[in-house]
Amino acid sequence: MRLASESTDLTKERVKRTLVFLINVDWYFLLHWKERAIAAKFDGWDVCIVTRVTEKKFRDEIVSLGFKLLDVPIVRHSFNPLFELKSLVSIARALSSIDVALIHAITIKPICYSLLISKVLKKPIVASFPGLGKLRSDVFISRSVWLFLKVLLKTTSGKKKKRALATFENGDDYALTKKKGLLFSSVEVLPGAGVNLNEYPLLCQPEKGETVRILFAARLLKSKGIKLLEDAVARLVREGYKLELVIAGIPDESHIDRLDKEDIQALRNREFIRWLGRVEDMIPTFSQCDIVCLPTSYGEGIPRILIEGAACGRPLVATDVPGCREIVRHRLNGLLIQPGDVDSLVIALKTLVTNKDLRYQFGLAGRKLVENHFSSEKVISQTLRLYKSSMRL
Repeated sequence: MRLASESTDLTKERVKRTLVFLINVDWYFLLHWKERAIAAKFDGWDVCIVTRVTEKKFRDEIVSLGFKLLDVPIVRHSFNPLFELKSLVSIARALSSIDVALIHAITIKPICYSLLISKVLKKPIVASFPGLGKLRSDVFISRSVWLFLKVLLKTTSGKKKKRALATFENGDDYALTKKKGLLFSSVEVLPGAGVNLNEYPLLCQPEKGETVRILFAARLLKSKGIKLLEDAVARLVREGYKLELVIAGIPDESHIDRLDKEDIQALRNREFIRWLGRVEDMIPTFSQCDIVCLPTSYGEGIPRILIEGAACGRPLVATDVPGCREIVRHRLNGLLIQPGDVDSLVIALKTLVTNKDLRYQFGLAGRKLVENHFSSEKVISQTLRLYKSSMRL
């Protein structure tokens, strides 16, 4: 274990009412959980982030926000027992160096670690499932993880006190965990991370022109549907439609489902694709694009890019799967397609490409939907209330 902030010696400084975010990687915390951590700090919590630090710029940003930061060796996509033991020991040492009041564990591995460690620390846990990913597949490793979680919850909850609360981003994920026998003391469904409505305003429609721009912005994983989208756009281009596929792709080098270098280069070589790579400020990109599309088959929570796109008044096209269908209401603010069905995707895109008025109508409806249900203000309020509830268990 390494201290990521030289100015703070957590092994000596004993703090009270510390909220720990146990999360698998630094950039994921900054992308999806930063606002909630800031709100908790303003609400009186000392906030400590326990995660794997991947880049200096991410470490510096976390520390600059006033959070304590502990770097631990979490290996996201490995099930090597030696790696897992090393991670567990490092996390246990990190948590023993501070006076933990509450652990907010995010994603499957941190949830498992926190449940194991809670046998010793006996601290309340908020377990957040922001999408189930590959756990939705019926393969041996998924079945093993479900069984492991079920056993952990039974052995850590006890008869007198059940100290693990859970949050999900959609009701389908909660229903599946319940079906698998995972029982928590309390469960809440929170609509993703939400978005700050001031930072993601309703944008004007792109300037008039013949070319319609379709935005794909997500991690560069095969299961996010980028190849399906490429095929659909290529077909429409061959039919004579003037389209540009704008890709703001986030590389995820450690993910087993990542696009390899050859795949990425092939995409970049396509004449109808504009490759942006990682984009820090999405507003200029949204302002230039007409449609936001995510034909994913991944086990999503609620994809942030779809919430952001709707907030900015862009019509959405996404797969009819848990998570996507929460933010994409078919024929209200977007169109839902069948998973892996390129014909369905072509029809949906053609419907929007050829009807500017419909794009505008869907965009306004999407903005209203986000204002009513997906603002970060609502999510933060619910999260802080959950923290208070967990301390009363």
